[in-house]
Amino acid sequence: MLLDTLSIHYCNREVSIAASGPDSEGYIRSPGYPHFYIGEDECGWRLTVSPEQRIRVTLLDVSLRSIGPFEEECTDYVTVRESNGEPLLSSCDQVDLPLQLVSKTNAVDITIQARSQGAYPKRGVLIYYKSIDCVTLPAPSDGYLVYRNAHVAHYMCNVNHVFEDTRERARLLWCYDDNRWNDTVPSCVVCVCASDCELVSLCSFSRILHVRDL
Repeated sequence: MLLDTLSIHYCNREVSIAASGPDSEGYIRSPGYPHFYIGEDECGWRLTVSPEQRIRVTLLDVSLRSIGPFEEECTDYVTVRESNGEPLLSSCDQVDLPLQLVSKTNAVDITIQARSQGAYPKRGVLIYYKSIDCVTLPAPSDGYLVYRNAHVAHYMCNVNHVFEDTRERARLLWCYDDNRWNDTVPSCVVCVCASDCELVSLCSFSRILHVRDL
């Protein structure tokens, strides 16, 4: 089962999620999933990302013991909370799946509380997680970050400098696939000709005027 190699199924773990790349996403499943889950136990995970990022948690499968005919509350349930305790979800019922939750902070706590006795013949819980938002790339030594928002970042080289690969003074990066920039920020180098630098600056400036309105 491929899921075995991609998922975390040991309880009470801290999971540090990468800013991007293969380790920026993964799965959490309750012990015994999808055959059963273990009662009389609490299983939890804390997920953390870079301070500039948030976490998207997607509940793919929730199969727990529901409220019995003579019970007033859940005995087995899953909760997702911000690191400050603010609840994002608390449920023992089968919710409309898949259900996506997005944190406001860079850490969430996921807990499966089971007070049923023994191994209960329900599948348990399967969750997918991913870091979202792009982490700001450092500016080059002879350049600076002009502006960025959730979607775009605008970098400039100092006067009489250009990016070494494009020979332009300005560079725009776009955040895509939730957490990756479409390009890098290379070094800024000195212009060979001052007049060329002036032309480059004018052309670059005309292309980025609209960015502030995004």
